[in-house]
Amino acid sequence: MRVFIAEDDQVLADGLLRSLRSAGYAVDQVSSGTEADAALAAHEFDMVILDLGLPVMHGFEVLKKLRGRGITVPVLILTAADSVEERVKGLDYGADDYMAKPFSLQELEARVRALVRRADRHILLVEDDDAIVDALLVEAARQPAVRVVRASVAPTNAPSLALIRRAHFVQVGQQWDAEDGLELVFERPVIPED
Repeated sequence: MRVFIAEDDQVLADGLLRSLRSAGYAVDQVSSGTEADAALAAHEFDMVILDLGLPVMHGFEVLKKLRGRGITVPVLILTAADSVEERVKGLDYGADDYMAKPFSLQELEARVRALVRRADRHILLVEDDDAIVDALLVEAARQPAVRVVRASVAPTNAPSLALIRRAHFVQVGQQWDAEDGLELVFERPVIPED
């Protein structure tokens, strides 16, 4: 599980790094908004902890760019400003949770666990093996709240491509696999739970 922290207070960032690493997470940390934006555009993370008061680029701008790319990773906002207006703004921009500083590390760890657990209920990874793709996509069709984050399928795999398209997936790119060659990459939008 890989957690990304964007926090410019190095004392606080060091405490978060130690706490989350001791809880078993792999953790990356940056201290400016531009570094956060670049890292989030280039790498995949399972969870983001985002300070709003970052130098160079405000945390809200980082969040808007992240969501603008269609990245649905859970985001927990940390901020010293705890006005209702700011909390509402952050949640409206796509944050999943919000914590005001100062906070308890024990509570932060619990919120991280909850956000990751909630996100995991909607993740289903699919590889280009006909039987696996077919079984997982059939299961995903039966459970509309399940979101296939990434389905990578060879362009010649017509049966799986047909299933993917019938399940309302959208092609978002392509990738080169050393073993399998060219693969098309699909995602299905999140269907909210009732």
